[in-house]
Amino acid sequence: MKSDRSMATLRSPADCVIIFVLWLLIVAAMLYGYSDNIAKLSLADPDDAMRLVQVRDFMAGQNWYDLTQYRVNPAEGGGQLHWSRFIDVQIAGLVLLLQQFLPAVEAERWALTFYPMLLILPVLLIFHRLLARLGDQMFVRVGLIVAATSFSFLHYFVPLRIDHHNWQLLMSLAMLWLALGPATFARGLAAALAISVHVEISLEGLPYLVIFGALFAYDWLRRPESAARLRGFAAGLVIIPLLWILGLRGFDAIFGVYCDAFSRPYLVGVATTGVILACWMGNARLSQHMRGRLMALAVAGIAGGIAFVAAGPECLTGPFGNLSPLVREHWYEVILEGHAIWRQSPLTMVSFTLPSLAGLIGLVWTTRVMAGRPEGDTWHRLTLVAVGSIILSVLVLRTTAVTHAYVVPGYVLAIITIFRWGRSHTTAIARVPATAAAMLALPLSLSAAAVGVMTHFAPADEAKMPTDCLTPAVKDGLRQLPAGIVFTSLDISPGILSATMHKVVATGHHRNHQVMHRVLTAFMGTSAVAEKIVRESGASYVVVCRNLPEYRNFIRFAPDGFTAALDKDRPPQWLRSDPAHSFGPMRIYRVLGPKPE
Repeated sequence: MKSDRSMATLRSPADCVIIFVLWLLIVAAMLYGYSDNIAKLSLADPDDAMRLVQVRDFMAGQNWYDLTQYRVNPAEGGGQLHWSRFIDVQIAGLVLLLQQFLPAVEAERWALTFYPMLLILPVLLIFHRLLARLGDQMFVRVGLIVAATSFSFLHYFVPLRIDHHNWQLLMSLAMLWLALGPATFARGLAAALAISVHVEISLEGLPYLVIFGALFAYDWLRRPESAARLRGFAAGLVIIPLLWILGLRGFDAIFGVYCDAFSRPYLVGVATTGVILACWMGNARLSQHMRGRLMALAVAGIAGGIAFVAAGPECLTGPFGNLSPLVREHWYEVILEGHAIWRQSPLTMVSFTLPSLAGLIGLVWTTRVMAGRPEGDTWHRLTLVAVGSIILSVLVLRTTAVTHAYVVPGYVLAIITIFRWGRSHTTAIARVPATAAAMLALPLSLSAAAVGVMTHFAPADEAKMPTDCLTPAVKDGLRQLPAGIVFTSLDISPGILSATMHKVVATGHHRNHQVMHRVLTAFMGTSAVAEKIVRESGASYVVVCRNLPEYRNFIRFAPDGFTAALDKDRPPQWLRSDPAHSFGPMRIYRVLGPKPE
């Protein structure tokens, strides 16, 4: 049980003011830091651009369940996306609200600016509730400051970041809050709802279902009185994902097999596990002994796995199992954020792993300090979740943001201890260094120091080229061209869709892996191969950006190929350079009519 003093922090008006002020400061800092991007509507990621295109189509009347992007691969009827309208409808609603006060273009710009930053407020509120279960009022307030300065996960909430990663982090935090609270049936149901939202947004939420399911099972094994939460979680997984996905994706997602989304195989697997576990736990005789509880977990887990395989055996190869070797090598494998930490550069490895390890050390130390206190078991369980998250982030770099959020409490006691030690001295010689040390213990300071040291002693092998191709001048040049189909590389296709009325042949979205294969084949093939593919696509233009890593990779893989010829300003005869509309690293070529037979 929490003490009255700790519980009082949950209702403190002062804490509400602190949260709101921190949020305002974060928003002000982000508006200042990203003012240029906002003015140019410069979207940082191709998925942000594609999300904007989807929102616009939805607002223009596209069906709720129709996720086809008809301006992608128009020759074959459009490109499929594995997203849903969950994010789209929120952004569209904010745009419509702002249109009551602003012109349509400005309403969209400010909706894209404020939407991700609005989500920071519930993040801070969840952190407050989490921290209140772990320590006193001072602990809560220092923890809020640590969270508010942790850019390693707040970068998902900066202006124009409208992709789904911010919601993924929000749901991961919600799961942690529900897991560390009282072990009630209602909280188990709420956890099932949170993880259903998480996995529907992206299948990247599946490991967190496993982590928290394992935590609830662990609690039940050692403390049978905590059974209510696991029972609520199991019962919720039987029905909540089904209803949630039915509302957002329709019957096709429930009866179809889509290995990149929470479709039939995953639904059947978790529902089978949930039914067996809920029924077993309902029998007091079967679950009163440790052996019975272990058997319940084993039977439910094995049955769920068998059900998953039976419902979708093709999904055993994972979401990307159907990619061709070419697409896998030149698209999937070069997206390093989706791969293990050991595949990253030394600078990335240090800057991502150091905050995780420092936070974990803080969690372990604080858990030992708190042993025997009312909060002790909560710290123990938090540490277990953090360990699971760290293991996941070693395997998939992108998940490190969630790990950094989970280890925030691990910094707090160390910062408070260092600061109090310094304040206990009467001389400035001790007080000033201790205060500085407390500031340096913040995750932001720790990461900045590590990056600075690594950059000084291990500089990059080569200077990085700027990769912003879709500048305002480039966008204007593209808009001046008659609307047509653009044959271009995968990374800039969504940006062209969002900035112009052109269509594109392919984007980096894997359900369209066959046309992605053709685009990659063209750019790395001979001029004759490229001509055949480009003409079959119906493209009017070929567009390349010389600064993009994928462009350089095409040349590295095929030094005598089609892209290499363009790089040497020797386009084939079936293309004509268009310098009037080309700016900076962007080159535009018009596709000429075929020669008469």
